[in-house]
Amino acid sequence: MRKIVLISTILCLMAAPITATSLFLDPAPSAQVDGPSITISVEGKTVIVTGAQGKVLQVISLTGNILESYNIESPNERVNLNLTKGCYILKVDKVVRKVSIQ
Repeated sequence: MRKIVLISTILCLMAAPITATSLFLDPAPSAQVDGPSITISVEGKTVIVTGAQGKVLQVISLTGNILESYNIESPNERVNLNLTKGCYILKVDKVVRKVSIQ
């Protein structure tokens, strides 16, 4: 586990994007999860989640701590994150994205 955190931190620091970008952990931009596909995208400090009504968005640190959880109430929801600069993992059901917030 320690190696994964170290490698993830190094990769995040090497990327150093100017704005927040989504780095896919799985090859598909969305995944089928019992119905419509769920997508997670980032614009600055705003996360846009589609196809996840009734699910929960989790914001997880690279060390695995759940920092925040948001209930997704609509089919196309925008969530403003109150996070400092850094790399985070966003998870909705089985869809996981690593993002860098600048």
